[in-house]
Amino acid sequence: MTYSNAYIPSRIAVNILTTAFFGIGTVMANYREKGILRRYQVTTVRPWMVLTAQTVQGTVIFTISAVIILIFGYLVFNLHVPKYLGSTLLTILLSLVAFFPFGLLINSIAKNVRTALAINSLALNLMIFLSAPFRLNGCQAYYVLSPTSFRFTTSLI
Repeated sequence: MTYSNAYIPSRIAVNILTTAFFGIGTVMANYREKGILRRYQVTTVRPWMVLTAQTVQGTVIFTISAVIILIFGYLVFNLHVPKYLGSTLLTILLSLVAFFPFGLLINSIAKNVRTALAINSLALNLMIFLSAPFRLNGCQAYYVLSPTSFRFTTSLI
């Protein structure tokens, strides 16, 4: 496994997390703090429309940035296309479906945007630290799916 085959997918995973936490969730917390969501209640705009619009916007932003990361990976790191492209795309879609509501959930407990940003930063850094997507040894990247890291993660929970 080359460095790019481990690093580029890890960057895309972090991109999903940051889009969910800082893109969708923080925008909704900002709308709530400024009273924009309350103003929507007197219009014909329904809550699911606002959530759908934010989800589509977050998905578009994620897709653009993921394509830029992949192009950079192909040009600079000679990244290879995944062997099973369909399952890779399905995994990315399921990750988006899982983390976007999670970002909204985290931001729903915050009273204002500053608190939401602090909670998001803490959750993002904990997820990155506990997942240990790769560990570098020179230029080779090895996935850390060892029993030791799993035991450490479960002991924290």
